[in-house]
Amino acid sequence: MKRLSIVVLPALLSFAVSVQAESIERIKITDNELSCRQIYDELGSLDKTIAKAKETQSSGQTTATTGQAAGVAAEVATRTGFFGQFGGLSGHLLGSVASKTAANVTEQSGQQTAQQAAETERQAQARKEHLTGLFISRSCKASELKAAAQEPDAVVATKPQSKD
Repeated sequence: MKRLSIVVLPALLSFAVSVQAESIERIKITDNELSCRQIYDELGSLDKTIAKAKETQSSGQTTATTGQAAGVAAEVATRTGFFGQFGGLSGHLLGSVASKTAANVTEQSGQQTAQQAAETERQAQARKEHLTGLFISRSCKASELKAAAQEPDAVVATKPQSKD
């Protein structure tokens, strides 16, 4: 029974710690009020969000693969009678069901995490494309913003927005 808890507990914990996908709006009604600096800063933040989503997606896929491998191991253990060593027929049945359930939970948790991360990445990429278009249409210059970041007391000249 001790070995059984070693298999079941990590799987249940990984399922309980599933990541919730945050919703990222592509266009916000306040976008027209953003300065070049604010757009530039948000683009940098979105780059970090995209990188983190890719990392989370990879981790989720690894977890799903681990669950699949655990399922195969559980099947092998069932067929070789490994679980029968822990209490005869009842130990065999309990071990078989518990290990397969744990493997399925781990696999599903990994798949869910990977899917949520892929959705977050897609939304962040869409927002980034929108803000990039806004940045360019306002004639903002990244080089000026980078220079201003290096000189904290510098004032960045931005093109005034036209009220059409």
